[in-house]
Amino acid sequence: MNPKLLYFQGKYTDIADIQFSSDIDKAYQIGALYMLGRDEEALALTQDKTWKVETLIIILFFETLSLIRHSEYKAAKTNIKKAYFVHKKSRTNSFYFYQLLSFYFYFSGNYTKSLKFALRTLK
Repeated sequence: MNPKLLYFQGKYTDIADIQFSSDIDKAYQIGALYMLGRDEEALALTQDKTWKVETLIIILFFETLSLIRHSEYKAAKTNIKKAYFVHKKSRTNSFYFYQLLSFYFYFSGNYTKSLKFALRTLK
């Protein structure tokens, strides 16, 4: 079972209640829980350990998407600042940071900046 693949296929319920051992698999499980509206469970999973930088940026991505979807822009902005500092430490997952900025600016109505960061995800 590949949680990342299932996540991107939109099969959130298939991975939401399974126990995963690897951090990266848990990150996509957390994303699935957020997409299913099970924010409390997702948040509980994020707080149970110290995450590697490469995984933390993915978790912040999913958490911040959920905040934006719930129109909690102030909390989302705080998370984006956290994501920035995580991103500075390791640029291996730059896609998630720039996609997050693109999503935030899109929902904030700043389409020019949204496009700028969306294009940056492709680099």
